[in-house]
Formats: sequence, C-alpha cells, structure tokens
Amino acid sequence: MSDSTPKDVLVVGGGLVGACAALALAERGARVSVLDRGVPGHEASQVAAGMLAAQAEVPEPGPGFDLALSCLSRYPAVLERLAAHVEGGPADLGFVRSGSVLVARDEAGAEALGRRGAWHRALGIEARELTPADLRQIAPEAAPEALSGLHFPADARVSAPVLTAAALAAARSAGVEVTSMAPVAGLSTREGRVVGVRLADGERIAAERVLLAAGAWSAGIGSLPLAKDSVVPCRGLVAVLQWRLPPSSPVLYSAHGPVRYLCPQPDGTVVAGGTADFVGFRREAPAGQVAEVLAGATALTATGAGRPFHGVRVGFRPFSRDDLPLLGPSSVLEGLFYATGHGRTGILCGPPTAWDLAPVVLGEAPLPEALRPFDPARLERSPRGGDAAGA
Repeated sequence: MSDSTPKDVLVVGGGLVGACAALALAERGARVSVLDRGVPGHEASQVAAGMLAAQAEVPEPGPGFDLALSCLSRYPAVLERLAAHVEGGPADLGFVRSGSVLVARDEAGAEALGRRGAWHRALGIEARELTPADLRQIAPEAAPEALSGLHFPADARVSAPVLTAAALAAARSAGVEVTSMAPVAGLSTREGRVVGVRLADGERIAAERVLLAAGAWSAGIGSLPLAKDSVVPCRGLVAVLQWRLPPSSPVLYSAHGPVRYLCPQPDGTVVAGGTADFVGFRREAPAGQVAEVLAGATALTATGAGRPFHGVRVGFRPFSRDDLPLLGPSSVLEGLFYATGHGRTGILCGPPTAWDLAPVVLGEAPLPEALRPFDPARLERSPRGGDAAGA
C-alpha cells in the first residue's frame, strides 16, 4: 500500500458494495482503504444483469422483501450521490424505471401469478395482472402464446458494470485508497478487538475498524467468528444476446420453474439468466446449463431464438445460511462490521445500505431498526465455538 499510516476503516472487497461503503465512509470524513483480492469490480458486480427488482426478485413477504422495497425507493438518491463525484448523471449509469413482467404460459402459472399479485396488493403495493392483450402492449417481445402476466411497474434496472466503475471512481475521488491484488488472509485481533488485517503475503495492515464486503469470499477469511457455511458462493451463469430493445422495455421473468429472466442492457445486448449452483468456486459453464438458459430465453420471447449469441458470463453470489444479508457490527469482535451475504439482491440492496452502515461503522449511530433483522449476531459464533446469538 502506498500510505502506511493506519486507516480509520479498511474495507475488504472492492465490488459495488465495498466501493459504495468506502465512499459513504469517506463522505463522513473517515480515512478509508479498500483491499480487493483481485481486480476491483470484476467479480459478481461485473457479471450481474442489474435488475433492481424488489418485487420480482423476492418471492414472498418478510424482512428481505421489506429491505428490497426500501432500497428500491432510495436508489435514485444513491445514484445522485455517485453522480456528484463522477461525470454524468443517473441516466448515464444505466438507470431505467422499466418495471418487471412475470409471464405465465399455462393455467398453473397464471394461478401462481394471481396469488403473488394478491399479496402485493394486500400490502398496498402496485401489481397489475395482465391479459394477453395487455402483455402485447407492455412487453411486445413476450412470446405470443403467453397466457397472462404480472406487472410490477416500480421495478427498475441499472448497468451493474457501469455503476460499479462509477462507485470506484467516486470513492477514489473522495480520497479512498483502492488496492488491487491484495487478498486478505485473516484478521489481526487483540483482546477481543480487530486491529487490522493480514494479507496472503504476510503483510499486516493496521486499522481501527474493518468492514467485510468480500461477497462470496467473505467467510473464507481467517479469524472471523463465522462458520464456513455462514456465507457460501452460489455460481450464477448468464448468456449474452445481441438484441437492441427499446430503452423502456421491462425485464421479463418466467413464472415457471427456476428463475429465468431477460434483462435489456444499455449497450444493445440482453442478459439471459439465471442459474444458481452451490458448487464452490468452480467457474466453468456447463454446456447443459447454457442450453437451459438459452431455452428459457427463447421460451419467454417470440424472436429470442434468432438473436446472435455473444457468450456466457459466470460469477459467484454470496448467499448466507438463512438467505438474508449480514449488515452491521460483529457481536464477538469489536471493530468488525459486515456488509455481505446479499444473495440475489446485492446490486439492489448493497448501495443504499452502505450509506445506512457508514455512521454505524464510525460509532456515530446504532444499527438502524430497519436493519435489525440482518444483525450478523444471528450467524456468529462465540470464541468458545458456540453461537454468539445464544451465548
């Protein structure tokens, strides 16, 4: 690292979540460094399709849905904060309030969409059931045999790679030191407190606080009070098709089987996904899964089969043991904080909650009530090996 002076906060992980957290901390006057195991912004943040789909991505009510909905409502403010540090505005970050449309091709799918729309409306959230004629108007690219649809107009999308690059640039402009190829092997601790980190090459870096935002690699860092299965990698595969759709085109989801979607991108491509495999860090793209994703894309649309195929991208989402993110201070090690385990909602929930956590990390405020369901204490272990929450 170019500056050996101890930092106020070391952020472990240079993806979108880590970059936004570093910026939020720097805006409050903290001296911050980001350490990334590889090239910042080139893991899950680079592969993500960019859906900001609080309603389409979270299938049932509960804390995860509440958090996603809150983050979606605050996303424009996040984009404005990023844009204040870089050239361009929110539109240049690929933000489009495009909505999401779930598509059913049979009666069972239509009934499932009806139930899903009903609980949204019971909560006072807009969810419009679509006839085939409605579908042709809102999503003309949808397959003509579609029987019905469910429209979530509040959902949006963003260019995840562009947004991540902007977040890293904004953090640097705010004085954050970003270091690549700096894998963190473990925490440095003293008398129950974090005092820095130890890199894989043995170098030790001192800091008053450490914020863990290492995504799928989080639980592999030594000296953490987390079991290895607390946060695990989930391999996701997406296919990229050349397909220039109107900018306002919604993200299409299938109501059948595993999650399948088509998400337009600002560069004239469409990202088709998605898969979810708990196979560790195996990065290969099995031919059968590529075929399944492409078949899902063509089943959703009238013309998908004729679109040029540009290849596949593979990344690793961080899934927690209970499918909820870890957000807030450690209950075991003073000075350790978490912003990881976001699962499918990292692009949506990572940036807004980064600003929520900044005053918590700096000791200026307690964990907000809205983040209490995601308190890391529920998954931590005491120094004796038990669960911290029950100790």
